[in-house]
Amino acid sequence: MTLERTADVEVVATTVAALRSGTLCITSDNSVVSVPSDVASLVLSVIDSWAAGSNVTVVAHSDLLTTQQVADVMQVSRPFVTRLVDRGEIACVRVGKHRRVSAASVIEFLEQTRQAGVTAIADEARQNVADNLY
Repeated sequence: MTLERTADVEVVATTVAALRSGTLCITSDNSVVSVPSDVASLVLSVIDSWAAGSNVTVVAHSDLLTTQQVADVMQVSRPFVTRLVDRGEIACVRVGKHRRVSAASVIEFLEQTRQAGVTAIADEARQNVADNLY
């Protein structure tokens, strides 16, 4: 979805300004309610990512996803996800012949992968220092 109409842009700008100030006007009866800062931060993060042209997916940790949905979230192919699931790198449940993956399992896998990358970079830097390459 893109913001092409001026009215859409104005609505989003007004919403962002309201969230940054900690209040949001509910248009049905024009009441003003306080928005918890963590909720405002989440919504602003989604809006900022969306405005920057990124695809945004909001999913509950408990939701079960198809392997295609997991592939879309991870930006990889469905067969790659299927191999990860079959190797046990991402937990799944079987529904008939189909695999379903909890969103929490996907988040856990991505965090483990990110942490492994950080650790590998740190190890490489330590080795470079030990080898006097810095």
